[in-house]
Amino acid sequence: MHSRYNKTLNSSVIAFMLLCGGLLQPAMAAEQAPAGSDRSRSASILGFKATGIAPAKNQGDVRALLVPRTESVLSSQIATQIIKLNVTDGQRFKKGDVLIKFECAENRAELAKARAELNAASKTHQSNKKLLEHRAINRLEVDVSAANVARARGQVALMNARVKYCTIVAPYDGRVSKKEVNPYDSATQGQPLLEIIEDAELKMEMYVPSQWLAWLKKDMEFSVTIDETGNAYTARITGIGSRVDPVSQTVALYALVDGKHPELLAGMSGVANFPRP
Repeated sequence: MHSRYNKTLNSSVIAFMLLCGGLLQPAMAAEQAPAGSDRSRSASILGFKATGIAPAKNQGDVRALLVPRTESVLSSQIATQIIKLNVTDGQRFKKGDVLIKFECAENRAELAKARAELNAASKTHQSNKKLLEHRAINRLEVDVSAANVARARGQVALMNARVKYCTIVAPYDGRVSKKEVNPYDSATQGQPLLEIIEDAELKMEMYVPSQWLAWLKKDMEFSVTIDETGNAYTARITGIGSRVDPVSQTVALYALVDGKHPELLAGMSGVANFPRP
């Protein structure tokens, strides 16, 4: 019985040692194998850390993303109906172009009423000042009429502002990225209407190794090859991020593409190549 037990135990020990040897062999092979070899890759697949991984082909290359210089969401400042929508998705516009017109008859009528009240208050005040010169009224009445003029002026300014809300004009040269409404829709106050971008100059965002901070400088020029066009463009650094990510040891980098290139669109990406010292 003891002999049978010892044989079973010995068999188990031998099997365990063979198993350990089989597991340890790939790990040892990974450490001894040259980086990039078939043995190293196989060990990595098996879950063991292969040492001596070869560096990237060009340490000066990083991925870069084109983004618009400015992105804006235009909203309605008043609750009324849209009577004219002059742009659609993807359409370009110039600074000052009227993009949307609203129904504004009520606001214009209120403005006319405020102007008439200002005119009446001004005349009353002028008359009161003459009466005061002849001591026909006291000073308090003149002061009250002056206050009425100021209040009427404020009302005119308020209504002028509301009338200006009846049109939405383009704040810069750009393009419509998304249209949220249609003509004759009823807009509510604060409702998003258009998403627009300023893409006359495209910004570039990327993350680079923090070690590059030793030689990266603002206004430094570099080249970027865009995947979608296959062309290379010159860009320059406009800003460096304010902090290093402690996990990835990278820092944000911002740049502008030199010149105007109508073929480039926000959202395109490519490879930026920096001239290392």
